[in-house]
Amino acid sequence: MIFIQLVSIMLKREIPGTIDVEGREFFYIQDFNNEDFHKLIHTALDATPDFPLPTHGGVIEEKVRVSLAGGISMMGLSYKGDNDGWREKFVEYCKSTSRMYGFGRNSQLFLSNGEELFFDSLDVTFED
Repeated sequence: MIFIQLVSIMLKREIPGTIDVEGREFFYIQDFNNEDFHKLIHTALDATPDFPLPTHGGVIEEKVRVSLAGGISMMGLSYKGDNDGWREKFVEYCKSTSRMYGFGRNSQLFLSNGEELFFDSLDVTFED
């Protein structure tokens, strides 16, 4: 019984944005119909040609989805390097496609519509 409890504790994943990681920003983007991460990123980077590509760094999928009221699903990702450049590209893409977006910080999800939600009150699902 102790072994099972220990394995359960060891497998617990932290929600991206609940722990500060120096140099990395956690971004949540509204996900329409379980979109593919890679396709979404390429589309976002191509869809905003008036905004330059980030100069360095990269973006990764955090393999997490957050469900909000009204059936809204948010995909978690993070980036590092040119954080201002990455943030600008994704925010502009969201605005141009009427997508909600948010930032994960200090156990909260700060949404583009002004809502501030605590992660522990949301339905959070991790992918394998």
